[in-house]
Amino acid sequence: EKDGQAKQDLSSVLLQYCFFPRLLHSPKDALFSFQFFKLLHKLRVPNFNILHILGVILKCVVPAMYFCSEDEA
Repeated sequence: EKDGQAKQDLSSVLLQYCFFPRLLHSPKDALFSFQFFKLLHKLRVPNFNILHILGVILKCVVPAMYFCSEDEA
C-alpha cells in the first residue's frame, strides 16, 4: 500500500512539474521530455511507474491535442 502510494506520488509530481509543461510548450521540449522519460525507465528509478505515467499522459494530453491548432499539435 505504502509503496503504491509512493509510486503515484512520484508520478504525479513528475507529470505536473516536469512532463506536462514541456509536452505542451514546444516540439523540442516534448522531445526532451520523451528522452528524459526513457532515461528514467532505463535507470530503473525507484517508484517510477512507467505504465501509470503513460496512462495519465494518454488520458490528459491526447484530448488536449483536439483543442490545438495544426501547428501546435
